[in-house]
Parts: sequence; C-alpha cells; structure tokens
Amino acid sequence: MQIKKETVISVLTTNGETINVGDTVVFNAEGKCYTGVYMGFTDRGALKLKGKISGTDVTWNVMPKSIKEICKADVKVKNDEFGKFMNEPESEE
Repeated sequence: MQIKKETVISVLTTNGETINVGDTVVFNAEGKCYTGVYMGFTDRGALKLKGKISGTDVTWNVMPKSIKEICKADVKVKNDEFGKFMNEPESEE
C-alpha cells in the first residue's frame, strides 16, 4: 500500500462555484469586462483563456490577482449569412 499526498488547485467563481476547463466565463479585470473559455493554468499560475468567437484562435493569460470578479456564463455568438458577428439592422418604422 502507498499513501500519496496530492494538492488540487481549482478556480472558483466570485460566489464559490468551481470553474472547469471548457467553461465560459465573464470577468472584470483592469477596469474592463472580458469573456472567454477557461483552458486551465499556465506554468506561472495565470489563467489561460480562449476567445469565444470560433475560428479566431485568440488566446490570452490573466493573473488571478488582476481579476476583481468572475462568473460562469452562457454566451452565444450569432454568426449567420447576413453578416459575420453583426446585429441585424433596425427597421425604420
């Protein structure tokens, strides 16, 4: 028999929910609001995030100290034949 001590580090939302790899999050950092998909930790302990818009392949890292507030989110990006990532024009009545 072996006894092994393991330490588990996990990311929690502001209200205490666990954030898992692949979860979409919204957070405030450095006076701005960001949205991304959580991809895990970097070697230096930063949160690795990926952009929510498919096909853009944007990734970035954020140090946990700079995050003021973080929440899980359900974000859908509209992408149809009318225009890539644009809202439909308002009708003139």
